[in-house]
Amino acid sequence: MKNSILYLFILSGVIFFSCDDYLDVQPLGTVIPKEVADYRALLDNVYAMRRAACSNTMYGSDDMYVPVGQEGPFGLLRRTGDIDKKIYTWADYITEVEETNDRDWQPMYQQLYICNTVINQIDVATGGSEDQKNILRGEALVQRAYTYFFLVNLYGKQYDSKTADTDMGVPILTKPVLIGSLKRASVQEVYDLIFSDLEEGLKLLPETSSYNTRPNKMAVYALLARANLFIGNYKKARTYADLVLKTNNFLYHLADFPKRTNHTVIFPPFLENKELILYKVVDGNTNGGRFSPSPELLSLYKPGDLRRTARFHSFKLVDSNNLDIPVVSDRDPYYSGAPTTAEMYLIRAEANVRMSKIQEAINDINELRKYRFDSAVDSKLTATTAQEALRLVLEERRRELAFLGFRWFDLKRLMKTGDFNKTITHVFLKETYTLQPYSNRYVLPIPQKIIELNPEIEQNPR
Repeated sequence: MKNSILYLFILSGVIFFSCDDYLDVQPLGTVIPKEVADYRALLDNVYAMRRAACSNTMYGSDDMYVPVGQEGPFGLLRRTGDIDKKIYTWADYITEVEETNDRDWQPMYQQLYICNTVINQIDVATGGSEDQKNILRGEALVQRAYTYFFLVNLYGKQYDSKTADTDMGVPILTKPVLIGSLKRASVQEVYDLIFSDLEEGLKLLPETSSYNTRPNKMAVYALLARANLFIGNYKKARTYADLVLKTNNFLYHLADFPKRTNHTVIFPPFLENKELILYKVVDGNTNGGRFSPSPELLSLYKPGDLRRTARFHSFKLVDSNNLDIPVVSDRDPYYSGAPTTAEMYLIRAEANVRMSKIQEAINDINELRKYRFDSAVDSKLTATTAQEALRLVLEERRRELAFLGFRWFDLKRLMKTGDFNKTITHVFLKETYTLQPYSNRYVLPIPQKIIELNPEIEQNPR
């Protein structure tokens, strides 16, 4: 099989690509890691880079809405690029051949290169203890699993045990080399690596870590809970979510904070955020307030739900008939895809209801709602059937995790479970676009530049 070079900016930003020649060279301008401290700095740089994934897909989900009159240079998409507009309209291609910035594929494979460097070379590093080396290797394994989870859910079909062995995932790279087969692994193979990395990392990591930017055992449990939910292993998802919540079940009570700063509780400084299990930031914040919630999403926030005023604020434009439009707050750091204690409550609740433990599921979402509502409002929900309980749990998940990068992945997952079967409609520049259930367009196209340079990689059908 012909080898290909993965098109990446490796560390220094230099592009390497070829179809025939082996490139066994250190990227120009980078420091060759030798000591444990070098590998620590290298891996910490990955955490600073951990900002891609999910933001692209927000524009394509049913949570996003661009009102008529807000498409132009002064509207909600006034500062966004063509990528966002193409995702909003589910275009055939998100990037053109000449474009090099695809936001997700390139930066995530760059992160994988660094993780593979640490995983494969930390044992020969000097100047550190074996415990330090083990922790670094464990962190790199978890980061690699974390990255592959996003990659396979962006560029692969939703996991289905009946077809996962043949559904196309993404290329798997486990060595820090610039050459190798780029044939796409199956979705099953990618998930096998995710679970293997998480389980191996779990053995190497401490119970706690100095910063929530660095994974510990609780972070691994959280990622295992999430990954098991996405493959439909609800028993394991509940088990791992429960392990997290036994260690940390902290939730902020929004009613305890002044109304004008409620939003800082949902998006507090990451080092101070007790709900945040593993920090992951998207570049900037919420795209400068360019996310506008759909009317359907807004209707899910009932009176007394402080998340509505905390997460959204009004936005008025004088050139658009003084429209008063709610948009996502643009004043705080934005944690996309980061595991939180709130997510663990939601995972445990969904797992419980799918295992017919209705009251346990309702108890979990009521516990979360207690901390999200005005204290004067009775926020408790009740359900008598599993179907009703599941609807309540999924609505709570949508409210709590709105614009945090989960909705697109959830739509794919819920179509597979039969819990979502709706056509999404977006209107842009007076044209109407629709996304049908089970459409191929729920799987993002691989960037055109990647396909052009690496024809071995098969493109997703549109």
